[in-house]
Amino acid sequence: IVMGDMNDTPETPVIMRIRGLDDIWQDLIQTANEVPIEDRYTYIYQEEKNLLDHILLSPNLYKYFRQVQQEKRCNIIGLENISDHRGVLARVLIE
Repeated sequence: IVMGDMNDTPETPVIMRIRGLDDIWQDLIQTANEVPIEDRYTYIYQEEKNLLDHILLSPNLYKYFRQVQQEKRCNIIGLENISDHRGVLARVLIE
């Protein structure tokens, strides 16, 4: 699992490198892709919504993420009084 406030959007070279999409490492999977696109943001700057906080899973761990009920897989929730970013919560079911 790689996760945190990376202050970078999914399509930047840094996130692409971390995810392995430049063929250096095995691909890490973006859990936020399970969130409807209109809700897929964690920070608003100058009225532009950005996904800056990420939870990336290895393919082996992602298969357990996929087994969790869809509505419980990944949520992006408001934490207005705690942070200027919305929180990301991913559930992984390992039996």
